[in-house]
Amino acid sequence: HYNILVRKKFLKANGKAISNFRIELGLKQKSIILEAKKINLIISLRNYQRAEAGEKISNAELNSIALFFDQSFKRMGIFKRVSLLDIVIFDKNRVNNNFSISKIKNLNDFEKQSAFLYNVNSYSQLLEVIKKSNFRKIFYQFNPITEAALLIKELLEMVNDIEENLNSTNNDSHSSRYGQEDLEKELKILAKMRETAAIITKLRDEGILLYASNFDHFCISKKLLVNELNRKDLHDRGDWEPDIQNNNYAIFFFTKINRNVSEKISNYISFDYRNRWYEDKLRALISKPYTILIKNELDIDAETIIFDHYKEFFLYYWDLDIKRADFSKVDINSTI
Repeated sequence: HYNILVRKKFLKANGKAISNFRIELGLKQKSIILEAKKINLIISLRNYQRAEAGEKISNAELNSIALFFDQSFKRMGIFKRVSLLDIVIFDKNRVNNNFSISKIKNLNDFEKQSAFLYNVNSYSQLLEVIKKSNFRKIFYQFNPITEAALLIKELLEMVNDIEENLNSTNNDSHSSRYGQEDLEKELKILAKMRETAAIITKLRDEGILLYASNFDHFCISKKLLVNELNRKDLHDRGDWEPDIQNNNYAIFFFTKINRNVSEKISNYISFDYRNRWYEDKLRALISKPYTILIKNELDIDAETIIFDHYKEFFLYYWDLDIKRADFSKVDINSTI
């Protein structure tokens, strides 16, 4: 079970990163303040300018800035996750990329990573998270029993249905005509939307909230080596080397509130991950002297050999490790 932690109050802003996000959105500093109000966030112009100057400012102000960027990219249809950790500088950041065997195997060597989770109250929010993910992790702050467990089961089955509908839609051939089959699919989606809303309402009546979003997690994969002789005739059997791929996880976090206590419901929670196998370390692992070359193997066999190699010699674990995950409150300046 996972408790929601509270983070320290003042942090040093990463002015360059903040400025780059603003420029990428095509905004001026003054525009940030006006646009933030439209999504119920309060950002002081003076404090924003201090943030771009790389000064130390409040946790609430920095969270508001990070949330603004995260939501702004979402609204523009750009899948760019922005969290508090992306716009701050910690005093004890990693200072070099010297990945010795002892450092690679050191359980205490990790990179802090984070993502904002959003309070889910609609089918469309679930759909957005599911569409971007190829893996899923589910966390509980409490022990679901009786009615709560049945409702969560119902919602998770709905998530599977949404995913299956997405896959079938992606595999269908598209035509310019809108026929009976298209209408039936649309009606099924409408039914799913109603059912999802009903389940979420029942969960809220039980004091249960769902927070969800996406989280990028890099892992070691395989890469087919291609030369001029076999460039036009690729087969499953060949020579392989390790590569890096990005797996996107849908993170679902169920929490329970006391319905008898007047408690303000937060729209956001931070998913915090102590990643032992961060991207820089993985890139070191697939480079000399740690890399491996697989000769004349089928693709599935090559993948197994690569995984076994890094597991045996470096204790490598490819999946997102739930034991290294935490959740923290998002202290923000809000208009609501």
